[in-house]
Amino acid sequence: KILLLSKYLLDYKKYNSSYIETTWESCTLRKWLNNDFVSNSFTDVEKNSIKITTVENDGNSDYDIDGGKDTKDSIFLLSIDEAKQYFPKNIDRMCQATKYAEAQGSEFDSITRNCRWWLRSPGSSLYSASSVKIDGFILQMGTLVSVDKSFVRPAMWVEFKQ
Repeated sequence: KILLLSKYLLDYKKYNSSYIETTWESCTLRKWLNNDFVSNSFTDVEKNSIKITTVENDGNSDYDIDGGKDTKDSIFLLSIDEAKQYFPKNIDRMCQATKYAEAQGSEFDSITRNCRWWLRSPGSSLYSASSVKIDGFILQMGTLVSVDKSFVRPAMWVEFKQ
């Protein structure tokens, strides 16, 4: 079993379609990733390799915000802790979008082409979600779930069968 994380940011979306208290469990971005995105992005053979995983939804310790219930997902976003673990330095977290994602009305640095991307962890309240800024800094206070858009960098656990 291996964790795969997209090298590029694949789309530009809101974390949730409505301005309500939202956790990863209930956000519309999670539903899109595990339904439309999976259906349209992978062959049947590839889908069979993607493992349904129990995703631990830790809260935001800086703001004492609960992350909600753990979920079972094929595709998910990294948490604050996972982003720090897998990418220890800001420069390691910098990421560029695909041409498709840029065309969705995105914001990016005109020189580096780096973009902001969502994490699944809540921000300073359940009306916001954390993200990684253009410079790779983790914005733990987050941005508003239904007002702001950020890029989507999907992750998944894959098991290759022999």
